[in-house]
Amino acid sequence: NELGERVLARMLEDAPAMREAAGTPLTFGINMSAHQLRDPQFLEMVRRAVDQLGDSTLVLEMTETVVVADDVETDHALRTLRALGAGLAIDDFGVGFSSIGYLQHLPVDTLKIDRSFTRDVAVSPRAAALVEAILVMGAALDLRVVAEGIELLEQADRLRAAGCLYGQGYLFGRPQPLPEVVRSLRAGLPVDALDRAGRPLEG
Repeated sequence: NELGERVLARMLEDAPAMREAAGTPLTFGINMSAHQLRDPQFLEMVRRAVDQLGDSTLVLEMTETVVVADDVETDHALRTLRALGAGLAIDDFGVGFSSIGYLQHLPVDTLKIDRSFTRDVAVSPRAAALVEAILVMGAALDLRVVAEGIELLEQADRLRAAGCLYGQGYLFGRPQPLPEVVRSLRAGLPVDALDRAGRPLEG
């Protein structure tokens, strides 16, 4: 919980400089653990963070093990976070070996396809078929689908052909210290470290 609080505080500290450099609202994604959902102070921290970000967006990323806890406390916390204005993303989707039935009732906005599928999407028909199935499912549920771990142009081309509009990975940019992030944003360059909720593959 303490680490999560520090990450959130650091993001809020750096966000104004990035927003100013970009000249447009940004999406800031941070990881969230199951422990934080059970922290009475966490919801209040998120409320303050959403208010402080103004026209930018906070997206909380969590693994499938968090969202399939299937208890009243977790469900209430997730719905409260959504009501506060935070986006919710399921990270590393597809490797949790859990039922996908939870997707029909959870208040999530985004599915992030695990890099293990992205890695082989251009060379493995089975990996490509799984990615396409996730894209179809995401579209049917009105969810944004983001492909993680894109490192090669061939991967991006295959994902674009399959209808994937968002991706993140070293092909688009690597994590950078804040001064370099600000310079990249002012120059109009993609900065993957900023937009963990996904960068458009179209452009």
